[in-house]
Amino acid sequence: MLWIVFELEEHLLGQEQTVERVSDKGERKTQTEYVFPMLRDYAKPLTPLTFPVEGRDHEIGLIQETFARASVSNIFLRGPAGVGKTTLVRAMIKEDKNRLYFEVDLPKMTAVESSGEDVNSVIARRMQAMLDEVKEFGRRARAILASEGVKEMIDIVLFIDEFHLLFQLSPAAVEAMKPDLADSVKRNIRVVGATTNDEYYKYRIDDNLPFIERFCFNSIVPT
Repeated sequence: MLWIVFELEEHLLGQEQTVERVSDKGERKTQTEYVFPMLRDYAKPLTPLTFPVEGRDHEIGLIQETFARASVSNIFLRGPAGVGKTTLVRAMIKEDKNRLYFEVDLPKMTAVESSGEDVNSVIARRMQAMLDEVKEFGRRARAILASEGVKEMIDIVLFIDEFHLLFQLSPAAVEAMKPDLADSVKRNIRVVGATTNDEYYKYRIDDNLPFIERFCFNSIVPT
């Protein structure tokens, strides 16, 4: 099942569609585009570790328990740079056969060229578009697996490291995420946010009560 899931990710990311666009001059043009451009541009499938992780059973178990909850099923990891937050998430994949994992490239998503557009709004649009794609990606993945006789429910996990960048550059993107975070179980999405303790407090993430209420929090300390 695990390798079927990996092949499914690559298959769906490569899907294309024909769309009609209207130019500034009013000319209609048919072109081929990827179905999931935001996921292709700003995320990548996260792969499992090829080696065991020692001394992190408690932390991995906490993530698993959070994902299984009927509410507040997202988790936020805080800890020093290099402590192994990404490693924890990758360690789960080999045991988690009912979810597809993506790592969001937040520095790339929040890099906005100087074009006169409001940076806050541009990043928020990108985030909202990605979340919409994630829901459609999950729907298609479940349909394909069901057609193959696989009955397990498939969720999508978004691992978002350096989460503080959203608070720093696009409060509107944080607001755009809240509906999906609040209803993540029904929408088959799980979010794992991560940042350092210093950045967490510098950008006052804990002041945004409606945001933190949508996460379980876990401090990751060096082993």
